[in-house]
Amino acid sequence: MFRFTIRDVLWLTVVVALAVAILVNNNRHRKQVATMQEQAEQLRREGKDWEHRAKALRNDLMRGTNQNTDVEFIPDGIRYTPKAKTTR
Repeated sequence: MFRFTIRDVLWLTVVVALAVAILVNNNRHRKQVATMQEQAEQLRREGKDWEHRAKALRNDLMRGTNQNTDVEFIPDGIRYTPKAKTTR
């Protein structure tokens, strides 16, 4: 039969504790990476929206028209919103 000393049990406890700590840390890291990827995708979508707005405003300003944007006066300034494109 096997005989274990207290030292053997302590070493086994340390090894198991390290393994559990590594697994928990990896799971937490994966969740953080997934959250950061979702936030990056949301920022990309917002950036494309703002780019679209800026292009519409620039085109209106270059032409001197209000063809592509709706202008709204709000307490903090002016809000330019691109008009929805209509298909004819």
